[in-house]
Amino acid sequence: MKARPECAAWNAAAVFAGILMGIAFSGTTCASSGAATRAATVAAAGQDQAANVSRKKVTEVEGAEEAEAKQLLKTGATQLQNKDFSGAVETFEFYTDKFPDDAFGHFQLGYAYTGLGNSDRAEDEYRQATEVDPNMGAAFLNLGLTLLEKDPGEAVEPLREAAELMPKDARVELRLGDALERTGQTAPAIEAFRASIANDKNNPEAHVGLARGLLKMNDAPGAETEFRAALAIQPTCSACRGGLIDSLLAQKKAVEAKAELTKFLELHPGDPAARLDLARLFAQEDDNSEAIEQLDKAAAAGAETLESLKLRATVLLQMKDYNQAAAAMEKAAALAPKDGDLRASLGHVELQRKDYAAAQRYLVEALQLQPQNVDALKDLLTAEYLAKNYPSTLKLLDELAKRETPPIGSWFIRGACYDKLGQKPEAITAYKKYLELNAGASNDEYFEASSRVRALERDLQNKRK
Repeated sequence: MKARPECAAWNAAAVFAGILMGIAFSGTTCASSGAATRAATVAAAGQDQAANVSRKKVTEVEGAEEAEAKQLLKTGATQLQNKDFSGAVETFEFYTDKFPDDAFGHFQLGYAYTGLGNSDRAEDEYRQATEVDPNMGAAFLNLGLTLLEKDPGEAVEPLREAAELMPKDARVELRLGDALERTGQTAPAIEAFRASIANDKNNPEAHVGLARGLLKMNDAPGAETEFRAALAIQPTCSACRGGLIDSLLAQKKAVEAKAELTKFLELHPGDPAARLDLARLFAQEDDNSEAIEQLDKAAAAGAETLESLKLRATVLLQMKDYNQAAAAMEKAAALAPKDGDLRASLGHVELQRKDYAAAQRYLVEALQLQPQNVDALKDLLTAEYLAKNYPSTLKLLDELAKRETPPIGSWFIRGACYDKLGQKPEAITAYKKYLELNAGASNDEYFEASSRVRALERDLQNKRK
């Protein structure tokens, strides 16, 4: 399924803000709400960790400077707690100017800039914190998180550093997995998600991340296991159930997939992607009327997609409803003007409807897009012949002969074209070739060819007299 309803906590920006600013998300229904809440404590814990290191430096400041430093830190912390980020920026700017070698001051300043939405300045301060104190895992973590939304590739190394400095923190590995996944590094992302689960097996977001990676690596059974694990922790997670459905469909577990789709649609009856998946399953079981019903419900929820229109056309063709099938394919063709296969199929349907002009138009378009499409060439040949365009039919027969050994029936068509055009010697030659290749047959074409050979030879003999 391509589109799933997801709760707000799964929104990357919301999760990102929650992690950095210590905002505790609560009351949401998806798995990531719990992950965001737990991850939010990373920044707070990082502040404490960073403070412990830096306070040693602060205590080295003598007399009035020591008192001033402590007061600035206290004032800035209170401003951050009250979300007075502008005030906190002013406080920590003053602090870092006075104590530039205190990593915690740069960390808090970056934290304040994050609250203002100034990611560039936040990135600068987190970098300075890591340079002053290369062992401050929280600074590497927040640097990675700041970069994650701007440039996931750049976020990987800081997050890797954070994971090494904070090896027992499942949330750090989780964010590293996110960064690796976003940059297409599926195998390393899988390992990061596994590491996160090893530290916290009750984190549904890590199970989902691992499941997505396994699905990309064509390990659908493994993905199913992880999606089920996520649902066991967070039963109402729509994205988790959607992923489970994808893994079941990949394994062709139609019965289980149908059951999960039914559960999903009970919660989200207007989801067109789920309706499409369910329609596809019904079509595979030749339950065409139910497939059309699901497609109609999907269409009622929004504009039909190319994929849904193609499926509708396929089902209608199975039902031999060529008029409705053609209508669906025409809509699909309008959405995909460069799809040669679609136009070839539409041309074939128009042949069934005996609309030869329409068939010719679509088949010519198909061959312009796909010149090597032999099936489209054969259908165009048939359309021209049935429309009684005999010269065009002969040209197409010649073109077909360049691409493959001419089918036996093509000799009958060739003979009939020459016959209709009054080219009697050529017609006799073609008819005889057909009879030779089709010796002993008892179909109508065989008897017609035999009859026409006798009649044409008699006409030629009479003409010589």
